Amino acid sequence: MEQSLSEASVPQLEVRAPGSDRVLRPGPAYTIGRDLDCDIVIANLRVSRRHAVLRLESGHWVLADDGSTNGIYVGDLRVDRIEITGECLVRLGHPVVGVQLRCTLIAPERPTTIMPAQAAPTLPPGVTRLAAARTRPAPPAEPRPVPPTHIGR
Repeated sequence: MEQSLSEASVPQLEVRAPGSDRVLRPGPAYTIGRDLDCDIVIANLRVSRRHAVLRLESGHWVLADDGSTNGIYVGDLRVDRIEITGECLVRLGHPVVGVQLRCTLIAPERPTTIMPAQAAPTLPPGVTRLAAARTRPAPPAEPRPVPPTHIGR
């Protein structure tokens, strides 16, 4: 499946929940709930069978309540929908003891630019470059003869 230009610029979404850590690609909507048919399954009785949905809206990731019984909480506030703009921590089912769901945007990969090979610098006429294979280290210096030492007279 080929991504559109707008999807290519939308970051992936890392989702962490008990028993389910995933990286979601932009495109389809992803369901969260207890039902085994959900994309992210959370086995907790505070979580509805189809509790929430993660989807793109106008190029931004959104977490929306999908008609759950116990709701989505940001801090103490129950919300129907939250736009994910960086890292987001919500609780499903209860503001204090509900299941934690952490969503984090992952920056899209940028294409690697390959730079053309640089040409070797030009040398003035008459000057040549020695090849590295032809150069040798200088030989060690030969030891100087030590003059004899006379002890006594």
